[in-house]
Order: sequence, then C-alpha cells, then structure tokens
Amino acid sequence: MYAQARYRNLYNFRSGGVSVQRDFYSPSARYAGAINLNSYSQNIALNAPPEGQPYTYYPLRYTVQDAWVGRALRLRSYDLGYENPGRVIVSARVYHTDYSTIPRPDPVTGPPAPDYRDGTLLLGTVGYSVRRYYKDQYLFGFGRTEDVPTGTLVSFTAGYEMNSLVPRRYLGCAWPPPASAPTAATCTAAWTWAPTKP
Repeated sequence: MYAQARYRNLYNFRSGGVSVQRDFYSPSARYAGAINLNSYSQNIALNAPPEGQPYTYYPLRYTVQDAWVGRALRLRSYDLGYENPGRVIVSARVYHTDYSTIPRPDPVTGPPAPDYRDGTLLLGTVGYSVRRYYKDQYLFGFGRTEDVPTGTLVSFTAGYEMNSLVPRRYLGCAWPPPASAPTAATCTAAWTWAPTKP
C-alpha cells in the first residue's frame, strides 16, 4: 500500500489531490483498491478572439472523487502439488465529478456556454488472470537473479453514468494480443451509448 499527494500550479491551471492505493502485488493478494480525491481550478478560453485582441478567460472549478475495490478469487487446483495460477477478479468503481464553477459568458455577446454537468459513473468488471514468473538476469539489478512476472488477462466491464441530461451506458472488454503483435500489452474495445427517448 502506498499514498501520494500532488500539487500543480501552472498558468491558468491549478490542481491538487491525494490518493491511497493497494495493488494486486502478488498472486496471493486477495484484495486491492484505491481512493483518489482531486481538485481542479483553471481559466479556459471558449473561442479564439479576433486578430490583435486578447483572449477572454472564464473560470472552471470542479472536484473528482474516484474509488475502486477488487477481489481476487482463487480457483481450485486438482493437482495437490501444484497451485492453480489462474484467478477470477471481480471489481467495482465509482467515479464522481462535481462542478462548483462553470463558464457563464454573456448570452448576447459572448460565445455559446459549454454544457458542464455533475455526473457519477458506476463500473463493474469481471476478469480472468493468469500470472506466472520466470527467472532472468540483468533486467533491473546488475547480475541479480530476478523473478519476472508474465501472464494473461481477459476482462469484461459494464457501467452506467448518471447525470442530469442523458444517462449513458458503457461496455468494454480486454483480451491478450495476437501472436503477430507480441509487443502489445493488451487489446481493448469499448462502446458508450445513451438510450433514446420515445
């Protein structure tokens, strides 16, 4: 488990946040999760001004709360001298965005106002993971024998976003790369859509 604090202060942009995270650091780890709290404050330009005139900036302030938790389920091994390296992983995530200040240009002379809305995204994932280790040298340590992890992950994710305009649904999946692209980490596909109103 580790924690982190962040702060950035740039031109027209300031952010800060804290996070606490615990990964699936080994095949024997059963629980993992993280909590992230972030705050953003920036000034944005909605359009480019005429040549020779300065930009007009509008304030944008919002916070993001992100939390997830996962559980690894060990599969039965039918060989008493061999532990099954496969795990079924079930996880859930909540991602909430809350806008406290949004750009409000003049409705007559200003540009169109952007549509910023508070929202909460709920995600659930079911995956199958296999992790093995092999020994190698000269990767991270100089001449030291190391256990290098390798494995496969297949997962399916479904989600639902709640907001004040149009709720949206989400589907995603990830699977191992084909043999013709061994350097790729994983292959992913995702779909997002909003239900049509009658």
